[in-house]
Amino acid sequence: MFVESVKTPGIAHLSYLIGSDGEACVIDPQLDTQHYLTLAGKHECRITTIIETHRNEDFISGAVALANQTGADIYHGKYADEPIEYARKAGNGDKFEIGKWTLEVIATPGHTKDSICVLAIDNEQDGQPIGVFTGDTLFVSEVGRTDFYPEEMEKMAGQLYDSLQTLANLGDDIIVYPAHGAGSVCGSGMAEREFTTIGIEKRQNPGYQCTSKKAFIERKLKENHYIAPYFSKMEQSNVTGMDTPLPAVACQKLAQDAQSAWQKRAERPGVLIDVRSHAQFRDCHYPGSLNLPGGLLSAYGGWFLDYSTPIALVADSHQQATESAEQLWRMGYQQISGYLTMVPKPDTIEAY
Repeated sequence: MFVESVKTPGIAHLSYLIGSDGEACVIDPQLDTQHYLTLAGKHECRITTIIETHRNEDFISGAVALANQTGADIYHGKYADEPIEYARKAGNGDKFEIGKWTLEVIATPGHTKDSICVLAIDNEQDGQPIGVFTGDTLFVSEVGRTDFYPEEMEKMAGQLYDSLQTLANLGDDIIVYPAHGAGSVCGSGMAEREFTTIGIEKRQNPGYQCTSKKAFIERKLKENHYIAPYFSKMEQSNVTGMDTPLPAVACQKLAQDAQSAWQKRAERPGVLIDVRSHAQFRDCHYPGSLNLPGGLLSAYGGWFLDYSTPIALVADSHQQATESAEQLWRMGYQQISGYLTMVPKPDTIEAY
Protein backbone atom coordinates (compact mmCIF):
# COMPACT_ATOMS: atom_id res chain seq x y z
CA MET A 1 0.00 0.00 0.00
CA PHE A 2 1.39 3.40 -0.91
CA VAL A 3 0.70 7.10 -1.37
CA GLU A 4 2.92 9.10 -3.72
CA SER A 5 2.71 12.88 -4.12
CA VAL A 6 3.56 14.78 -7.31
CA LYS A 7 4.39 18.45 -6.92
CA THR A 8 3.99 20.76 -9.88
CA PRO A 9 6.37 23.75 -9.73
CA GLY A 10 5.16 27.25 -10.51
CA ILE A 11 1.61 26.80 -9.26
CA ALA A 12 2.54 24.80 -6.12
CA HIS A 13 0.01 22.10 -7.03
CA LEU A 14 0.01 18.73 -5.30
CA SER A 15 -1.55 15.62 -6.82
CA TYR A 16 -1.45 12.06 -5.56
CA LEU A 17 -1.20 8.43 -6.63
CA ILE A 18 -2.61 5.98 -4.08
CA GLY A 19 -2.57 2.28 -4.71
CA SER A 20 -2.39 -1.32 -3.59
CA ASP A 21 -2.39 -4.83 -5.06
CA GLY A 22 -1.96 -3.80 -8.68
CA GLU A 23 -4.53 -0.96 -8.69
CA ALA A 24 -4.06 2.78 -8.30
CA CYS A 25 -6.07 6.00 -8.18
CA VAL A 26 -4.85 9.47 -9.15
CA ILE A 27 -6.31 12.44 -7.31
CA ASP A 28 -6.32 15.87 -9.02
CA PRO A 29 -3.98 15.02 -11.92
CA GLN A 30 -2.01 17.63 -13.84
CA LEU A 31 -1.19 17.54 -17.54
CA ASP A 32 2.19 16.06 -16.56
CA THR A 33 0.68 12.60 -17.03
CA GLN A 34 3.99 10.80 -17.45
CA HIS A 35 4.71 11.28 -13.73
CA TYR A 36 1.69 9.13 -12.82
CA LEU A 37 2.44 6.51 -15.44
CA THR A 38 6.04 6.21 -14.22
CA LEU A 39 5.00 5.92 -10.57
CA ALA A 40 2.33 3.36 -11.39
CA GLY A 41 4.95 1.33 -13.24
CA LYS A 42 7.28 1.57 -10.27
CA HIS A 43 4.59 0.04 -8.04
CA GLU A 44 3.44 -2.41 -10.74
CA CYS A 45 -0.03 -0.91 -10.64
CA ARG A 46 -2.67 -0.06 -13.23
CA ILE A 47 -4.38 3.31 -12.88
CA THR A 48 -8.08 2.42 -12.74
CA THR A 49 -9.62 5.51 -11.15
CA ILE A 50 -9.17 9.28 -11.33
CA ILE A 51 -10.85 11.61 -8.83
CA GLU A 52 -11.05 15.40 -9.05
CA THR A 53 -11.72 17.17 -5.76
CA HIS A 54 -13.25 20.19 -7.56
CA ARG A 55 -13.13 22.17 -10.79
CA ASN A 56 -9.76 23.88 -10.72
CA GLU A 57 -9.26 27.50 -11.75
CA ASP A 58 -5.48 27.84 -11.95
CA PHE A 59 -4.49 24.91 -14.18
CA ILE A 60 -5.91 22.52 -16.75
CA SER A 61 -6.86 19.16 -15.35
CA GLY A 62 -4.99 16.17 -16.74
CA ALA A 63 -7.89 13.81 -16.05
CA VAL A 64 -8.99 13.38 -19.67
CA ALA A 65 -5.45 12.95 -20.98
CA LEU A 66 -4.61 10.41 -18.29
CA ALA A 67 -7.87 8.51 -18.75
CA ASN A 68 -7.26 8.25 -22.49
CA GLN A 69 -3.83 6.79 -21.76
CA THR A 70 -4.99 4.32 -19.11
CA GLY A 71 -8.69 3.61 -19.59
CA ALA A 72 -9.37 4.83 -16.03
CA ASP A 73 -12.79 6.06 -14.91
CA ILE A 74 -13.02 9.74 -13.91
CA TYR A 75 -15.15 10.98 -10.99
CA HIS A 76 -16.06 14.54 -9.98
CA GLY A 77 -18.27 16.09 -7.28
CA LYS A 78 -21.93 16.07 -8.32
CA TYR A 79 -22.68 19.76 -7.62
CA ALA A 80 -20.54 21.38 -10.31
CA ASP A 81 -21.76 24.71 -11.75
CA GLU A 82 -21.89 23.03 -15.16
CA PRO A 83 -21.99 19.31 -15.94
CA ILE A 84 -18.43 17.99 -16.17
CA GLU A 85 -18.66 16.38 -19.59
CA TYR A 86 -15.91 13.80 -19.14
CA ALA A 87 -16.59 12.60 -15.58
CA ARG A 88 -19.06 10.54 -13.61
CA LYS A 89 -20.68 12.13 -10.56
CA ALA A 90 -19.41 11.27 -7.09
CA GLY A 91 -21.47 12.14 -4.03
CA ASN A 92 -21.14 12.04 -0.28
CA GLY A 93 -20.54 8.49 0.94
CA ASP A 94 -19.60 7.00 -2.43
CA LYS A 95 -16.78 4.48 -2.12
CA PHE A 96 -14.07 3.15 -4.43
CA GLU A 97 -12.08 0.00 -3.78
CA ILE A 98 -8.41 0.34 -4.76
CA GLY A 99 -6.71 -2.88 -3.70
CA LYS A 100 -6.70 -2.86 0.11
CA TRP A 101 -7.70 0.83 0.18
CA THR A 102 -11.25 2.09 0.34
CA LEU A 103 -11.61 5.68 -0.83
CA GLU A 104 -14.73 7.39 0.51
CA VAL A 105 -16.09 10.68 -0.83
CA ILE A 106 -16.92 13.45 1.64
CA ALA A 107 -18.91 16.40 0.30
CA THR A 108 -17.15 19.58 1.45
CA PRO A 109 -18.63 22.61 -0.36
CA GLY A 110 -17.30 26.08 0.36
CA HIS A 111 -14.31 26.70 -1.86
CA THR A 112 -16.53 25.62 -4.75
CA LYS A 113 -19.98 24.05 -4.77
CA ASP A 114 -18.61 20.78 -6.14
CA SER A 115 -15.73 20.42 -3.67
CA ILE A 116 -15.19 16.98 -2.23
CA CYS A 117 -12.54 15.40 -0.03
CA VAL A 118 -11.45 11.78 -0.26
CA LEU A 119 -10.97 9.71 2.89
CA ALA A 120 -8.43 6.86 2.61
CA ILE A 121 -9.35 3.80 4.67
CA ASP A 122 -6.89 0.94 5.28
CA ASN A 123 -8.77 -2.36 5.07
CA GLU A 124 -5.74 -4.24 6.44
CA GLN A 125 -6.08 -2.32 9.70
CA ASP A 126 -9.71 -3.09 10.53
CA GLY A 127 -11.00 -0.42 8.18
CA GLN A 128 -9.26 2.46 9.92
CA PRO A 129 -9.19 5.89 8.21
CA ILE A 130 -5.56 6.88 7.65
CA GLY A 131 -5.59 10.08 5.61
CA VAL A 132 -7.78 12.52 3.72
CA PHE A 133 -7.14 14.25 0.41
CA THR A 134 -8.59 17.69 1.05
CA GLY A 135 -8.35 19.40 -2.34
CA ASP A 136 -8.70 23.16 -1.84
CA THR A 137 -10.82 22.84 1.30
CA LEU A 138 -8.03 22.53 3.87
CA PHE A 139 -4.34 23.35 3.44
CA VAL A 140 -1.40 23.42 5.82
CA SER A 141 -2.05 26.48 8.03
CA GLU A 142 -4.75 27.83 5.70
CA VAL A 143 -8.23 27.05 4.38
CA GLY A 144 -9.72 27.47 0.93
CA ARG A 145 -10.75 30.80 -0.53
CA THR A 146 -14.48 31.44 -0.87
CA ASP A 147 -14.65 34.36 -3.31
CA PHE A 148 -15.42 32.62 -6.61
CA TYR A 149 -19.14 33.34 -6.23
CA PRO A 150 -19.32 37.11 -5.63
CA GLU A 151 -23.09 37.07 -5.06
CA GLU A 152 -22.87 34.17 -2.61
CA MET A 153 -19.71 34.87 -0.64
CA GLU A 154 -21.38 34.72 2.77
CA LYS A 155 -23.15 31.46 1.90
CA MET A 156 -19.95 29.86 0.58
CA ALA A 157 -17.98 30.92 3.66
CA GLY A 158 -20.65 29.36 5.86
CA GLN A 159 -20.51 26.13 3.88
CA LEU A 160 -16.72 26.03 4.17
CA TYR A 161 -17.02 26.43 7.94
CA ASP A 162 -19.37 23.45 8.09
CA SER A 163 -17.08 21.41 5.84
CA LEU A 164 -14.10 22.13 8.07
CA GLN A 165 -16.06 20.88 11.08
CA THR A 166 -16.80 17.69 9.16
CA LEU A 167 -13.08 17.20 8.58
CA ALA A 168 -12.30 18.04 12.22
CA ASN A 169 -14.54 15.18 13.33
CA LEU A 170 -12.55 12.61 11.35
CA GLY A 171 -9.97 12.38 14.14
CA ASP A 172 -6.79 14.20 15.13
CA ASP A 173 -4.45 11.49 13.78
CA ILE A 174 -5.77 11.63 10.21
CA ILE A 175 -3.06 12.73 7.74
CA VAL A 176 -4.05 15.67 5.53
CA TYR A 177 -2.95 15.68 1.90
CA PRO A 178 -3.86 19.11 0.39
CA ALA A 179 -4.00 20.01 -3.30
CA HIS A 180 -1.70 23.02 -2.96
CA GLY A 181 1.31 24.19 -1.00
CA ALA A 182 2.96 27.51 -0.24
CA GLY A 183 2.97 29.86 -3.24
CA SER A 184 -0.41 28.87 -4.63
CA VAL A 185 -2.97 31.51 -5.63
CA CYS A 186 -5.66 29.36 -4.00
CA GLY A 187 -4.91 30.75 -0.56
CA SER A 188 -2.41 32.88 1.33
CA GLY A 189 -0.40 31.99 4.39
CA MET A 190 0.18 28.32 3.56
CA ALA A 191 3.10 26.75 5.38
CA GLU A 192 6.07 25.34 3.48
CA ARG A 193 5.32 21.86 4.83
CA GLU A 194 3.23 19.88 2.34
CA PHE A 195 1.34 17.55 4.68
CA THR A 196 -0.15 17.81 8.13
CA THR A 197 -2.75 16.18 10.40
CA ILE A 198 -6.25 17.15 11.41
CA GLY A 199 -5.08 17.61 15.00
CA ILE A 200 -2.26 19.98 14.07
CA GLU A 201 -4.61 22.07 11.93
CA LYS A 202 -7.20 22.27 14.69
CA ARG A 203 -4.52 23.68 16.98
CA GLN A 204 -2.63 25.92 14.55
CA ASN A 205 -4.72 26.78 11.48
CA PRO A 206 -6.24 30.29 11.71
CA GLY A 207 -9.39 28.97 10.05
CA TYR A 208 -9.98 26.70 13.02
CA GLN A 209 -9.30 29.43 15.59
CA CYS A 210 -12.49 31.36 14.88
CA THR A 211 -14.75 31.11 17.90
CA SER A 212 -17.97 30.82 15.93
CA LYS A 213 -19.38 30.34 12.46
CA LYS A 214 -20.23 34.05 12.37
CA ALA A 215 -16.63 34.99 13.19
CA PHE A 216 -15.34 32.64 10.50
CA ILE A 217 -17.66 34.14 7.87
CA GLU A 218 -16.61 37.67 8.84
CA ARG A 219 -12.95 36.68 8.52
CA LYS A 220 -13.47 35.18 5.06
CA LEU A 221 -15.45 38.19 3.82
CA LYS A 222 -12.51 40.46 4.66
CA GLU A 223 -10.04 38.48 2.55
CA ASN A 224 -8.78 39.92 -0.70
CA HIS A 225 -7.61 37.48 -3.38
CA TYR A 226 -7.00 38.24 -7.03
CA ILE A 227 -8.84 36.46 -9.82
CA ALA A 228 -6.61 36.36 -12.90
CA PRO A 229 -8.26 36.64 -16.33
CA TYR A 230 -7.06 33.18 -17.33
CA PHE A 231 -9.10 31.55 -14.53
CA SER A 232 -12.21 31.65 -16.75
CA LYS A 233 -10.33 29.76 -19.49
CA MET A 234 -9.19 27.14 -16.98
CA GLU A 235 -12.71 26.71 -15.63
CA GLN A 236 -14.20 26.16 -19.09
CA SER A 237 -11.40 23.81 -20.11
CA ASN A 238 -12.09 21.78 -16.98
CA VAL A 239 -15.76 21.46 -17.93
CA THR A 240 -15.20 20.09 -21.42
CA GLY A 241 -11.85 18.41 -20.71
CA MET A 242 -8.61 18.67 -22.66
CA ASP A 243 -6.53 15.80 -23.98
CA THR A 244 -3.26 17.73 -24.18
CA PRO A 245 -0.71 15.96 -21.98
CA LEU A 246 2.54 17.77 -21.43
CA PRO A 247 4.76 16.92 -24.43
CA ALA A 248 8.14 15.27 -24.02
CA VAL A 249 9.71 18.36 -25.62
CA ALA A 250 7.80 21.44 -24.51
CA CYS A 251 10.13 24.00 -26.09
CA GLN A 252 12.82 23.90 -28.79
CA LYS A 253 15.29 26.54 -29.86
CA LEU A 254 13.96 28.78 -32.62
CA ALA A 255 15.42 28.43 -36.08
CA GLN A 256 17.92 31.16 -36.98
CA ASP A 257 15.61 33.02 -39.36
CA ALA A 258 12.78 32.89 -36.84
CA GLN A 259 15.06 34.27 -34.11
CA SER A 260 15.72 37.39 -36.18
CA ALA A 261 11.99 38.16 -36.44
CA TRP A 262 11.34 37.58 -32.73
CA GLN A 263 14.23 39.85 -31.74
CA LYS A 264 12.79 42.90 -33.50
CA ARG A 265 9.71 44.56 -32.07
CA ALA A 266 8.33 45.59 -35.49
CA GLU A 267 8.61 42.07 -36.97
CA ARG A 268 7.68 40.05 -33.89
CA PRO A 269 4.89 37.52 -34.60
CA GLY A 270 3.72 37.27 -30.98
CA VAL A 271 4.62 37.94 -27.34
CA LEU A 272 8.26 37.58 -26.28
CA ILE A 273 8.67 36.61 -22.61
CA ASP A 274 12.07 36.96 -20.98
CA VAL A 275 12.31 34.39 -18.18
CA ARG A 276 15.83 35.39 -17.08
CA SER A 277 16.38 37.24 -13.80
CA HIS A 278 15.35 40.85 -13.27
CA ALA A 279 19.02 41.85 -13.09
CA GLN A 280 19.83 40.24 -16.44
CA PHE A 281 16.77 41.82 -18.04
CA ARG A 282 17.74 45.22 -16.62
CA ASP A 283 21.23 44.99 -18.10
CA CYS A 284 20.13 43.94 -21.57
CA HIS A 285 16.92 42.80 -23.26
CA TYR A 286 15.03 42.74 -26.53
CA PRO A 287 12.74 45.76 -27.09
CA GLY A 288 9.16 45.15 -26.07
CA SER A 289 9.81 41.86 -24.29
CA LEU A 290 8.09 41.04 -21.00
CA ASN A 291 10.17 39.98 -17.99
CA LEU A 292 8.51 37.18 -15.98
CA PRO A 293 11.16 35.02 -14.32
CA GLY A 294 10.50 31.94 -12.19
CA GLY A 295 7.24 31.89 -10.28
CA LEU A 296 6.18 35.23 -11.72
CA LEU A 297 5.39 33.46 -14.99
CA SER A 298 2.55 31.46 -13.48
CA ALA A 299 1.52 34.19 -11.04
CA TYR A 300 1.25 37.02 -13.58
CA GLY A 301 1.36 35.48 -17.05
CA GLY A 302 -2.39 35.07 -17.00
CA TRP A 303 -2.83 38.82 -16.66
CA PHE A 304 -0.87 39.71 -19.81
CA LEU A 305 -1.26 36.81 -22.24
CA ASP A 306 -4.09 35.64 -24.44
CA TYR A 307 -4.61 32.21 -25.91
CA SER A 308 -4.56 33.10 -29.60
CA THR A 309 -1.14 34.83 -29.71
CA PRO A 310 2.09 32.85 -30.26
CA ILE A 311 4.67 32.99 -27.47
CA ALA A 312 8.46 32.77 -27.57
CA LEU A 313 10.86 32.78 -24.64
CA VAL A 314 14.22 34.37 -23.89
CA ALA A 315 16.13 32.00 -21.62
CA ASP A 316 19.64 31.25 -20.37
CA SER A 317 19.40 27.58 -21.27
CA HIS A 318 17.26 24.87 -22.80
CA GLN A 319 16.34 23.67 -19.33
CA GLN A 320 15.15 27.12 -18.23
CA ALA A 321 13.12 27.50 -21.41
CA THR A 322 11.60 24.04 -21.03
CA GLU A 323 10.56 24.60 -17.41
CA SER A 324 8.96 27.92 -18.35
CA ALA A 325 7.16 26.43 -21.35
CA GLU A 326 5.80 23.66 -19.13
CA GLN A 327 4.37 26.24 -16.73
CA LEU A 328 2.62 27.98 -19.60
CA TRP A 329 1.37 24.69 -21.05
CA ARG A 330 -0.31 23.75 -17.76
CA MET A 331 -2.16 27.08 -17.85
CA GLY A 332 -3.42 26.47 -21.36
CA TYR A 333 -0.87 28.61 -23.23
CA GLN A 334 0.18 25.98 -25.74
CA GLN A 335 1.13 28.10 -28.79
CA ILE A 336 4.79 28.16 -27.79
CA SER A 337 6.99 28.81 -30.82
CA GLY A 338 10.31 28.17 -29.12
CA TYR A 339 13.09 30.04 -27.35
CA LEU A 340 16.22 32.07 -28.02
CA THR A 341 19.14 33.12 -25.88
CA MET A 342 20.49 36.60 -25.26
CA VAL A 343 23.14 36.92 -27.99
CA PRO A 344 21.55 39.65 -30.14
CA LYS A 345 22.90 42.05 -32.63
CA PRO A 346 23.55 45.53 -31.16
CA ASP A 347 20.56 47.09 -32.91
CA THR A 348 18.08 44.61 -31.47
CA ILE A 349 18.68 45.18 -27.75
CA GLU A 350 17.88 47.68 -25.08
CA ALA A 351 20.03 48.32 -22.04
CA TYR A 352 19.72 50.58 -19.03
